[in-house]
Amino acid sequence: MDIIAHSKINRLNESLNDKTNYSYVDTKVASVASGSPKATFATLATLQADATANTVDGKKSIYLVTADGKWYYWNGSAWTIGGTYQATELSDGAVTPVKTSFFVLNAINILDPTKFVAGTSVNSTNGAVVNDANYCASGWRTISPSTSYCGYKTKFYAFFDAAFAYISGGTTLDTFVTSPPNAKYLRVAFLTADTNKAILVQGTSSPEKIYYKFQIDTEVNESIIKMQSDITGLKGKWYGKNVLCIGDSLTAAGIWQQKLNTMLGMTVTTHALGGAGLIEMVDGGTNSNGTLAPLTSSDVANKDLIIVYGGYNNRGIADGIIGDIYPTNNTIAGLLQYVINKIYNLLTTAGNLKCKIAIVTPHCAGKYQFINADGYTEYATGTGRTMKTLAKIMEQVSNHNSLCCYNAWEKSGINKFTWNIYSASPSAYDASGSQGGTYPNNYDQLHLNSSVGYPYLGERIAAFIETV
Repeated sequence: MDIIAHSKINRLNESLNDKTNYSYVDTKVASVASGSPKATFATLATLQADATANTVDGKKSIYLVTADGKWYYWNGSAWTIGGTYQATELSDGAVTPVKTSFFVLNAINILDPTKFVAGTSVNSTNGAVVNDANYCASGWRTISPSTSYCGYKTKFYAFFDAAFAYISGGTTLDTFVTSPPNAKYLRVAFLTADTNKAILVQGTSSPEKIYYKFQIDTEVNESIIKMQSDITGLKGKWYGKNVLCIGDSLTAAGIWQQKLNTMLGMTVTTHALGGAGLIEMVDGGTNSNGTLAPLTSSDVANKDLIIVYGGYNNRGIADGIIGDIYPTNNTIAGLLQYVINKIYNLLTTAGNLKCKIAIVTPHCAGKYQFINADGYTEYATGTGRTMKTLAKIMEQVSNHNSLCCYNAWEKSGINKFTWNIYSASPSAYDASGSQGGTYPNNYDQLHLNSSVGYPYLGERIAAFIETV
């Protein structure tokens, strides 16, 4: 063995002997045993320069450096990071998208894609939602009064007050518009082709090239798409299917049917108008809420399911019996049979008789400004007819035609005990008489509220559709 190699071995032995010396181990244990910093320093440099900390005894303790929030110990040759002082576990929800590497914040778009209603547009002259296959309408967006809003790829818009009454509108928001002083809600429409591009922000600047809140990182999104494709077999029979929802104001609101998309994965098209009766739903008509075009064979051509939800606006006429048909018999039974026949005629023309039809009856509603009778009360007085008998004859006509029917009066759970939860108004009576209509003391407990009522009813209907 040469002299150089022998010298290196000797130095190594000396080092090993030193490291296993009891006093060395004791020093290491002592430096962290207390768990609490001996003192606090603003920076590492001040710790390194402190006379007391750098004595033999001082080096046996740990110290906190506030500049980086770390505690330091003496490793035998230098002050070394031991860890984050008093680190705590993150609570649920503590990590927001901006703190991640896989969400990218572009801007805040107040349009919510989950509330879009395909196949509809917004009439900027009266605020009515109208059917148009080339357009897509937003849901109700809560806004601030006397505030500037600017959009991108918008075509039509309408402002509404707190009672959802139309105020004003226009043909584009791509140039900023200031909301009226009494505005509470806004709806916009855009071309179907621009569904993934339409933007609406608060302010006066063009929001081009910004998108809805947080966009997930491309690589992460691709992984999610792959996982979704791996579980395709777990999706329900209605996933990816097309549904046409026909109705009155409860459907024209464009809310309950969104659950068919989020729960069942269906593509939803709406054919509805506030104030429409059963006949107007298929034959079309015009009223103070707008115009509804007649249902056509092209409307039903590519549909897998058609849901007819109505009857409220025909309340008061005779319930009728099985075998009635409009116009010979102007009864609930006759009207519904006419609607069913009309839809089947259109499906025959479209060559789409495999399409299923489902009927949804009125729920048990409270009073409102135009009818002073709730879902339990005779209307008209002395006839024995109630909203329950109306729903029952609709169910019987559906069964007579071998169609599935969801009797919302009997099964939805919306009733006199829950009107204050689900209805448009939690209160029934307005002592001031300021509600307008024929009965201005009645608050609206016929329609539902958008936060709980419509979504709840949509969940119930979607659960029923799963069984169809």
